[in-house]
Amino acid sequence: MPGNKKLKHLGNLTPKKFLKDYWQKQPLLIREGIDDNFLGLTLDDLIRHSQDPKCPTRFIRREGSRYSVRYGPVSQKFIKSLPNHDWTFLVQGINCVDRRAAALLQKYSFLPYARLDDVMVSFSAPGGSVGPHFDSYDVFLVQGNGRRTWQVSSQHDGQLVQNSDLKILKNFNPDGHCTLEKGDILYLPPHFAHHGVGDSNAFTFSVGFRAPDFTRLKVDFLDYLDGKKLIEKKYTDPNILPTNYPGKIPNKLVRDTNQILDRLRWNKDDVRIFLGENLSMSNDDQDDTLPKTVTWKTFWNGLHKGLYEVNPSVRMMYSGNYFFIAGQTLTLENKTIDNLKRIADSRSIEEPKTLHTETKKLLFEFAKRNWILLRLAD
Repeated sequence: MPGNKKLKHLGNLTPKKFLKDYWQKQPLLIREGIDDNFLGLTLDDLIRHSQDPKCPTRFIRREGSRYSVRYGPVSQKFIKSLPNHDWTFLVQGINCVDRRAAALLQKYSFLPYARLDDVMVSFSAPGGSVGPHFDSYDVFLVQGNGRRTWQVSSQHDGQLVQNSDLKILKNFNPDGHCTLEKGDILYLPPHFAHHGVGDSNAFTFSVGFRAPDFTRLKVDFLDYLDGKKLIEKKYTDPNILPTNYPGKIPNKLVRDTNQILDRLRWNKDDVRIFLGENLSMSNDDQDDTLPKTVTWKTFWNGLHKGLYEVNPSVRMMYSGNYFFIAGQTLTLENKTIDNLKRIADSRSIEEPKTLHTETKKLLFEFAKRNWILLRLAD
């Protein structure tokens, strides 16, 4: 079973042991957990990726205990104009544009893709930091080139510095510290306060997770039900009569509202489809990748040569007999859904000659939508 195999990037723990003893419970320091080939990103790469709309970018500068932030892509000229200390440059969604980062994210596929988020890469000059803070999600902090020292705290004091552009903890009281070198990993559960400072020019690859916010899900689910036309858009009262009591809420309004809300019904399949569409939506707008002209001949040749791969910016997952991709639901026959489940799990299109005919036709449609791509050059 995959959960019983010891993994280097979990400190030679099995996924089962890691999840039982550490996941959302306590931090874990792992030395030399990731090989160099996953961590070869350069500053020039990061600057180039910051221009991509799939990769939201922040630049943070520290002056004493004060931090300032600016958003948006950065240029070589801007970076060269900076002092050689006390700044950090962060780019999210690197797994969507760099195959090495996508492969790094895949190393954590012992957890559901519904929980995986992205790989953010930061470059810090010496002294560069985003300040002491909490994250509301699990994260593996993987050190690339350079060194960074992390302080960690289990404190519950969440007071923030006032009038700051960032959510900086006012009273940070570290329990301990560690210095990460290339290939080292620090796992932190949600709400463990931490503060990382570059000791040299340093890259950090943050493998982040997401946890659905149930407050937000409630709102989104009502929107989903509204899309099923269960609710009339507006209250009407064409037969209203004059009133002597304008402060009173009309009985008809109360009665009609009760009737409408009483009509709201859903079952497990509604929840399954809602979650699948919601969780498979990408953070970026897919319309900017649509569509290149793909002929059946080009697709067929590429598929049978094993040249197609899942677009790293496209989320795909499944539940029951439903398959979800890029916020859409597909209901398919058993052979096709079994093929797509295998592709969704592995994030690859292996042994294409064994695929069902209907699966190949569907993958052709995926290729036209850029949901699968001819392999990019390394």
